[in-house]
Amino acid sequence: QEYFELVDGTRLSLDRVVDNITNAARTRPLVIQSLFMRWKGQDPPESEWDAWGRRLEAIRSAGGRIRLVQVYTIARTPADPRASIVPATVLERIADRARNLRLSVEVSPGVSREV
Repeated sequence: QEYFELVDGTRLSLDRVVDNITNAARTRPLVIQSLFMRWKGQDPPESEWDAWGRRLEAIRSAGGRIRLVQVYTIARTPADPRASIVPATVLERIADRARNLRLSVEVSPGVSREV
């Protein structure tokens, strides 16, 4: 919840968001879009990768169907300069959490604008 609030800038309950996704996934298979970003130059902590994987597993365990998981990073210059692109190698390691659950995964790396 704390990391969700940090990167999303919201006070919404993450449990409520996941419950809503789970309910929708019980009705029809979903594509789960998951954006990861660096915050203040730091990659998301591995503990958050693991928590994300546990949320995916919880959705499935509750009867939700996941057709595809998309793992991506920032595609455009963000409004907040503290946010930046996660390297493709890190995205692949994050995606492995979903692959280990035998989910179909697509990874879309960002495009660095640095020279």
